[in-house]
Amino acid sequence: MKKTKPNSEVNQYKLIIKGKFKSLAVVNIFAAIFGFVILYYWLNIRKSGGLVIFSFGFAILAIYLISETIYWSLNGIHEVRIAASYFEIVRGKRNKLIKINASQITDIQFINQMSRRSLQVLLGHKVQSIPGVFTWFPGPKIWLTSDAFDDNEFDKACDLIETMHAENQTKIQKQFQQ
Repeated sequence: MKKTKPNSEVNQYKLIIKGKFKSLAVVNIFAAIFGFVILYYWLNIRKSGGLVIFSFGFAILAIYLISETIYWSLNGIHEVRIAASYFEIVRGKRNKLIKINASQITDIQFINQMSRRSLQVLLGHKVQSIPGVFTWFPGPKIWLTSDAFDDNEFDKACDLIETMHAENQTKIQKQFQQ
């Protein structure tokens, strides 16, 4: 007989998203193909390098993508559980559970670059930036990327976390005004 969680435990979460190795692998395969094409045309335009430089460049790209996949398997974020006033992440092969309360979040930055979306959740400092030049995310943080997750679910999770943070900031401001 299969054990199930009590309803109160399951219903406490607004959303649970789970990362999939297959999704990450597909993203990395497309990145390798894209990198192959860009490197090929870049070397053709420059009319230099030849096969040795092309092979070396593609080997570096492949090593990076393979190491990223191994890192995700061992230590990456495999699951995100979002409740009303906190969210939890499950990391790595050992399923390490980390709980982040809304009050711990000091700033949030959503980044959309090509088809990769990421959410930086800062736990101690604010995002510092020189617009259009440099952005720095100081201190401890949780970095969620869409690579291993379903895109629609990831967007919903980002919206819920951003809403949780905004509601907490509003609550803090009301407390200061009183």
